[in-house]
Amino acid sequence: MKFKILSILFIQLSLFIGFTQAQDSRYLEEKIKVLQFFQDSILTDPRNFIIKKSDTILIRKFLSNTNLFKGVSLYSLNSAYENANEHSVFSEQELNSIFSRMTKDTLREKIGYTFKNSIQLVSGDNCIKISKPIFEKAFTYCFLSYGWFNSDNTSIDGSTILLHKRNGKWTLIRKVGDIKSW
Repeated sequence: MKFKILSILFIQLSLFIGFTQAQDSRYLEEKIKVLQFFQDSILTDPRNFIIKKSDTILIRKFLSNTNLFKGVSLYSLNSAYENANEHSVFSEQELNSIFSRMTKDTLREKIGYTFKNSIQLVSGDNCIKISKPIFEKAFTYCFLSYGWFNSDNTSIDGSTILLHKRNGKWTLIRKVGDIKSW
C-alpha cells in the first residue's frame, strides 16, 4: 500500500516538474521574442529614445521590476483595452495578480538575449533598464516596462507598454503608464 501511494506521488511530482519546466521554457522563448520586439520597435522609435545610429546603447545586464512600474494603476491596466476598442480580457482578480507581480517581484533575472552590436549590456545605473515581461492569457499578452535612469536614479523617463501576440509576433497595443521623475 505504501509503495502504491509513493508511486502515485512520484508520478504526480514528475508530471508537475515536467509542466513547470515546459512553462519555464515557454517563458524563456517568449521573453526572447519580446526583447527582440523591444530592440527592433521600441529602441528605434524616436518617440521613445533619441539615439543616433553611431551611438552605443547601454542596457542594464539584468531584468528587474524594481522602480519600473511606477505610474501604472489598475485603472490604466483595465482601460488599455477600452481605448483600443477591445473589451477587457482581464478579470479583476487577474488585474490584481498582474499589479502584484509588477510591484512585489523585485528579483533580478538574466536577460538571456543577445542584442545587436550597437547595444552593450552594462552593470551600472546610467543606462536603459527593462522589467521582466509579465505574460498573461497563455502568453498572448505581455506587460513590459522600460526606462532611462541616470547614475543616481533621480531622473527617470520611461513607459509601461501592453503587447499582444498576433500571428506569432508581438505587437504594441498601447502605453499603459509613464515613468517620470525629474
